[in-house]
Amino acid sequence: MARSSLRSSEGKLYFGGINGFNVFQPERFVDNAYIPPVYVTDIRLSYLNDEQEVKKLLQLGKPVYMADKITLSYENNSFTIRFVALSYEDPARNRYSYILKGVDKEWITNSENNSASYTNLPPGEYEFEVRGSNNDHQWNEKTTTLRVVITPPWWRSSFAYFIYILLLMGWIAWIAWRWNLRVKHKYKRRMEKYQIAKEQEVYKSKIGFFINLVHEIRTPLSLIRLPLEKLQEIEHEGKEAKYLSVIDKNVNYLLGITNQLLDFQKMENGALQLNLVSCDIKELVNDIYSQFTSPAELKGIELVLTVPDQELVSMVDREKLSKILVNLISNAIKYAHARIDLKLVANDAGYEIYVSDDGRGVPDSQKEKIFEAFYQMPDDKVATATGTGIGLAFAKSLAEAHQGSLRLEDNEPQGSSFVLSLPLNKEAVEETTDIVEVHSESEGTTENISSEFSGKKFTVLLVEDNVELLNLTRDSLLAWFRVLKASNGRAALEILEQESVDVIVSDVMMPEMNGLELCSKVKSEIDYSHIPVILLTAKTTLESKVEGLECGADVYIEKPFSIKQLHKQIENLLRLRQSFHKLMASLSGNATQTSAELAMSQRDCEFVAKIQEVIADQLADENFSIDTLAEQMNMSRSNFYRKIKALSGMSPNDYLKALRMNKAAELIRGGTRISEVAAQVGFTSSSYFAKCFKVQYGVLPKEYISQLLNSGESAEISSDADPKV
Repeated sequence: MARSSLRSSEGKLYFGGINGFNVFQPERFVDNAYIPPVYVTDIRLSYLNDEQEVKKLLQLGKPVYMADKITLSYENNSFTIRFVALSYEDPARNRYSYILKGVDKEWITNSENNSASYTNLPPGEYEFEVRGSNNDHQWNEKTTTLRVVITPPWWRSSFAYFIYILLLMGWIAWIAWRWNLRVKHKYKRRMEKYQIAKEQEVYKSKIGFFINLVHEIRTPLSLIRLPLEKLQEIEHEGKEAKYLSVIDKNVNYLLGITNQLLDFQKMENGALQLNLVSCDIKELVNDIYSQFTSPAELKGIELVLTVPDQELVSMVDREKLSKILVNLISNAIKYAHARIDLKLVANDAGYEIYVSDDGRGVPDSQKEKIFEAFYQMPDDKVATATGTGIGLAFAKSLAEAHQGSLRLEDNEPQGSSFVLSLPLNKEAVEETTDIVEVHSESEGTTENISSEFSGKKFTVLLVEDNVELLNLTRDSLLAWFRVLKASNGRAALEILEQESVDVIVSDVMMPEMNGLELCSKVKSEIDYSHIPVILLTAKTTLESKVEGLECGADVYIEKPFSIKQLHKQIENLLRLRQSFHKLMASLSGNATQTSAELAMSQRDCEFVAKIQEVIADQLADENFSIDTLAEQMNMSRSNFYRKIKALSGMSPNDYLKALRMNKAAELIRGGTRISEVAAQVGFTSSSYFAKCFKVQYGVLPKEYISQLLNSGESAEISSDADPKV
């Protein structure tokens, strides 16, 4: 009977069923004590179902359950591992516990499923462990292990990393090389800049050395030239005349060299200006040729001149062009063996002058270098003995200043040929000629009116630290002026405190107080600001001249100077001072006239304006005197006397009287009665006023009125002016 059961006395259990009954004795039931081993039975890939293909990929030579390691490529990093516990009593109740080290953080336990799936595992080595139990949950503590290796893709393989390391090392090496190259280039540029700076410094030091040497030479040249001028004023015959001519020629030669050095410095500083004039180039070349025929003959050299028949006129600086040709021919004479050709060739663009010699020539590697300043060819004994290394550099600079060029070519069959190429410029010929003519007329005028300053009526203060030059210049100027001497600026100021000086002639470079300091001091002191200053110096640069003029110098003369030039400059300044005297004497006391009309220093203009203001306020005061005026000007009587005397050419009393008379004449022209005029200009006595007026104008006041009425110059003069005066 179905669903029936019975327990017998023996402890057996009976259960009925449709086909009979079942009987068992519970005491005879025991747990399964078998501990089953666990094996990995299969590997399944997600995208591959063919078992044969899987085996090929796994590359196993034995069954999977015997393998302890499998290797999968990066493309097959998703897989399923199947495993089984060998317990067959009730396999469905077998349980499993597994872990994939590197992926699972803890064991996955009591799983009924006998497989484990993993997807997209990154490349690496993993360890899969699994253990199992039988149907009665008797666990096998010994785990089954399978190592799983996922190989990386090719770009993450060891070989790839080796390539990456090589590339990285190569890149680092390239960066290091580039950095090293950059550092080297940077260092090279710095060295080049440093080298250029050092070369410029050495170049400037050489220029400075030569310029300082020139400055030192110019003072002795002045000492030679000044007595030479005196000797040449006397007629000499025979050997004496010849000796003087030789001295003069060599002094001029030394002066030419110093001027060339100074011109070269100006050229380097961009301060050299060309004085373009219309010049017959054929005539100039002929003159240079004539100048060198004798020196060439003395050395046994034939100097040949070739010029075209056509006329060749151009605007050039004749002096500078002559210097170029003189330099080129001088060099040719030094190196020529037997012949020098001087040839002038005209072409469409302009003209070329060839200076060719038959000397040893110049190597190609040296042809550009010889135009560099201070460069001399190696083993060139001629240049070392007689040259300075600036002639060709200077000549090329002058050629380029004329918009031309200077180049060196080989001369056939031997030697060198210097070619000077210049454009043909015919502009502004008439204007230049006019300028030259005006200059010559002004010189003649100066000569004609120089006699009025003879007789030692004027005092010149010479300031020079070179005793010989000081004495020589003094002796030369004594024929025309009274001359005082001082060895430096401080001594000159002491003399100015004691003496009345008309002109100061001072050297620039002196001990204690130099000429520029003296000039500034003189022009800033009201007691001396009226005195003209002439500066004598060997410094000829534009900056030096500007510095001297900024200090208030009236004239700047270069050494070596001519005594005639110095004499004329002093006379010109005295003549200008006399024109000031006349203008000062004609002033009526109106302060506004002086600052605009008088060409004098600002301090002197302020001084004159203040004097006239004080005099205008006190003009009617009969007790107003020079002492009062000096006191109001904050000056001593002696200094005030010298100042007024220098500015007006009159004593202070005469100057005050002249101002009163000028004011009186102005009042008379304005129609004021003569008796009132006398009172307004500080005269209590009409007769004394009339006497002073006649001294000033040559007529009495009433005659002055009559002259004005007759000439019709004043319509405002009162008809009832006092006729008794």
